[in-house]
Amino acid sequence: MRWTRWACCVVWLMGCGDTFDPSNLLQTPRLLAVRSMPADGVPGETLTFDAFVYQHLEPTAPIYAWGWCPVVGPSIDGYPCVISHEKLQAMVPDVTVPEYGLGEQPTATLTFDAGLHAAMTALCTAIDAGQAPGISSAVVPSCKGRLEINILMTVQWPHRTERAIKSVPLLLMENPVRNTHPTPGNTDLLVLRAGVPEKIQLEVHESDVEAYDEQLIGESEPQHRYEDLTLTWFVTGGSTLRERTSFIRDVSDLATFASNIWTTPNMEDASDLSQQLIVVLRDNRGGITWWTKQVNLHE
Repeated sequence: MRWTRWACCVVWLMGCGDTFDPSNLLQTPRLLAVRSMPADGVPGETLTFDAFVYQHLEPTAPIYAWGWCPVVGPSIDGYPCVISHEKLQAMVPDVTVPEYGLGEQPTATLTFDAGLHAAMTALCTAIDAGQAPGISSAVVPSCKGRLEINILMTVQWPHRTERAIKSVPLLLMENPVRNTHPTPGNTDLLVLRAGVPEKIQLEVHESDVEAYDEQLIGESEPQHRYEDLTLTWFVTGGSTLRERTSFIRDVSDLATFASNIWTTPNMEDASDLSQQLIVVLRDNRGGITWWTKQVNLHE
């Protein structure tokens, strides 16, 4: 798959197949999450990107395509890249800007080098001065104390294509407080009754709720706050009481956040008595992790 075939319908984890699955019921191949390692970058650092791809019963390995874009258009237009690489390179002729295409392997890398630093800084300066035509209606990157790029990713199977866009911060301040990914939970086997609502309790650690300083628009000083967390509960059969749960410090508690009710398939409806619970844990600064729990059903 050539990167130039990147379609204009880039929507966060939105499938482009003929049908759409319920949000958290896994009945087809799915792209569940995209991750940057580390979660944010500093000058001179190379970031590695990977994805959590659920194959379901698809025997064919997917085709991957990765890329990056400095500024994307609004969601209603499908998040198109609104500035060409040629135009971006012309803004900083003395350095080489990394190509937008990042390869067709399951993982990709991008180095926060002098070319990327100079290009994004020049673009931010132009945006602030109102000298970036066509970008006024775009999703403008953050330019205060950091730069922000978009990682674009496509996964394609014979009968289904899914695309994702992920914002990744590039930090400029001295001695920045880095974001670390949340800790994966345990993968112990679960044994559940078939067709009966069962409470699922996961382990989410207080240490995963990191403190950081956030620069809000219109504020002269950064505000000290704690991360918000989101859990997405994917299952291979049955249904959950909640597809997603959220945690906000001093508003909710971790135990409730990390619990759900799962009604597994009935014995006669289950094509396989071995099911899966796949959990994706995100923070609001781009940190992400995931883990899978095998589940055996019984009467």
